Amino acid sequence: AADGLGPAQGPMPSAEIPWAIRAKGLALRAGERKWGELRHRAQDLRPEDAGPLALYLRFAAQAYENYCQRQSVLEERASAFDALPLAVARLDERGRVVEANKSFRGLTKLSPEQARAKDLERVLAERVGLVLGPEWRRFLDDPEQEDLHRIVCFLDKAGGGQEHCAYLSACREGGEEQARILFLLENLRELSRMEVQTLRRRDFLERLVGAMRDLVFTVDETGTITFSSLPGEEGRGESLFARFTPENTYGGPWGPELLEQPGPPVEVFRAEKGVRKPFELVFSRLGTTGGPGFETLVVARDLSTVRRLEKELKLRAIYDGLTGLFNHAQFRLVLERELSRSRRTGRPMGLIFFDLDGFKAINDTKGHQAGDAILRLVGEILNRELRQGMDFPCRYGGDEFAVVVTETGERDLEAIGERLRQAIAAQFSGKVTISAGLTALNAEDTADSLLNRADRAAYSAKGAGGDTVVWAK
Repeated sequence: AADGLGPAQGPMPSAEIPWAIRAKGLALRAGERKWGELRHRAQDLRPEDAGPLALYLRFAAQAYENYCQRQSVLEERASAFDALPLAVARLDERGRVVEANKSFRGLTKLSPEQARAKDLERVLAERVGLVLGPEWRRFLDDPEQEDLHRIVCFLDKAGGGQEHCAYLSACREGGEEQARILFLLENLRELSRMEVQTLRRRDFLERLVGAMRDLVFTVDETGTITFSSLPGEEGRGESLFARFTPENTYGGPWGPELLEQPGPPVEVFRAEKGVRKPFELVFSRLGTTGGPGFETLVVARDLSTVRRLEKELKLRAIYDGLTGLFNHAQFRLVLERELSRSRRTGRPMGLIFFDLDGFKAINDTKGHQAGDAILRLVGEILNRELRQGMDFPCRYGGDEFAVVVTETGERDLEAIGERLRQAIAAQFSGKVTISAGLTALNAEDTADSLLNRADRAAYSAKGAGGDTVVWAK
C-alpha cells in the first residue's frame, strides 16, 4: 500500500490490493497455490539478488502453507473435541482438569476457566453427585494401570435428582515427562428401568463388599479364587489353599475336599511382610450343592484385633495395671502353687507382706496422681531387688504388697525383707517407708494361715512406728 503494510479483512485478490507500485510482482507460490505477491522498485534490487530472492519467496510460501495446514488441523481437532456429545476432559497425572469439552462443562455447570485445575473426583461428587470410588484413587496411584472402565449409577444433582447410569472410561496418554489422562463419561440413555436397577444393585454390592472389614472370596470346586474383594482383585486365579495356612489346632482336610461339605469356620494365618496375620475362614456353598462347577463363598475374618484383645484380657487377668506386678487373684494362685511345690520338694519358702507408711498422707494432700507415681516406683523397686523366677512380687490391694519367696531359709528371707525396706526408704528419702511382716512356711500351714500370720506381723510393724521388718510369732 502507499502508506506501508496494513490489515485486510479476509482473502483479497491481488488485483484489488491498493498497490503503491504498479510493476509486476514476484509471486509467493507453494506448488500450484499462490499465497501472495511481493512488489518492489527496480532500483531496490540488484540483478544478482533476483534469483536468491525468488528462492527465498518459494521457501517462505511453503513454510506459510505448512503453518496454515497445521493450524487448520489443530482447529479442527479442537472443534471436534468441543462438539463431542460425550463429556470429555484431559487431566494431569493427579486427576486435575487440564482441558474440558462443552459437554463436560455443561454437565458440571463450569466455565472453561472454572473447570481448569479442579480435582475431577471432587467436581463430579459436588456438581453431579457421581462418586468415583476407591477404584479411581487406585488408578491414579498406580502408573502401571493403563486404563479404567466401568459403569456407574448416580442421582444427577444438576438434573433435579434424576437417576442416571453412565459409562466411565479413563486412559493414560503421553510419556512420563508429560503424563496425561483422557477421561470420558457417556450417559447410557437407552437402558431400561430394570437394567438401571440391576446396575444400581451391582454398584451397591461392590461398595458394600469394598467397605467390609472382612475379605470376601469366591472359589471354584478346585479352590481357585474367582473373585476377590482385595484391591485389583488381588489373589484371583490363585489357590485359596496356597494363600492361607491352617493353624496347628486344625486337623481336618485342607484342599478341594473341604469344599464338598463345608463345615465350621477354620482358623488360618497368612504371612504378610514377615508378620503372621490370623484369619477365620467361613465357607458357604453358592447355588446347588451337587454336580460339577459349583462355587463357594469364603469370608475371611481378620482375627488380629480379637487376638490382641485376648492378649490384653489375659494380661489384665494376671497383672496389676498400675505397678505391673501380679494382681490379687494371681497372688492367690502363685501362693497355692508354691506352697504345694514346697511340700512336694521339701524346699523352704516364705512370705513377706507389707504396706506403705506415709502413703495415705501424700495421696490425700498431693492427689491420686502422686499416689499412683509412688505405687509404680515401688513396683519397679520390687522387680529390681528380687530374684527373677524365684521371688514373686504382687500388689495385694491399695498400698499393700506381698512377696512369695521360694528356695530361701529364714536368714535369707529376713535379708530380702531388710533390703526392700532400705531400698524403698532411700527412694523416697524416708517420706515413704514400709511396715513389713515376715513368715516362713510351717508343716501345718495352709495358704490362708501363712497369709494371716504375715499380715499380723505387718500390723505389728505398723504399731511399732513403721519403717521396720517384724517376724510373725
